[in-house]
Amino acid sequence: MSVLPKELPELPVLITKADVLDHAARQISRMADHIGLHVTVVDAFGGEVSGDAGRILDHIKASLPAPDLQIAAAREAAKLLHHLAAEDRILSARVAAEAARREPTRG
Repeated sequence: MSVLPKELPELPVLITKADVLDHAARQISRMADHIGLHVTVVDAFGGEVSGDAGRILDHIKASLPAPDLQIAAAREAAKLLHHLAAEDRILSARVAAEAARREPTRG
């Protein structure tokens, strides 16, 4: 019996700082989506669930203080990280262009 899953998750290739920032922004955006999903579940079932399911629902509710603020903060953070990634790419392109301009031609 193998302990490895049949398919391993595909790992992102993060070569530059901008790649890392974009990846982090996507992860934060997914977190905001998951918070929204939890809110939807809580709203859909309300207080109508008892037993184990009710305890799970109570746990979800307890982990969601001010979900609208959490979602907004996560979305804004993701935007900021995407913006920083774009700035880093622009800066890298400028540095590369300047280096190419200063490099003497061969031949």
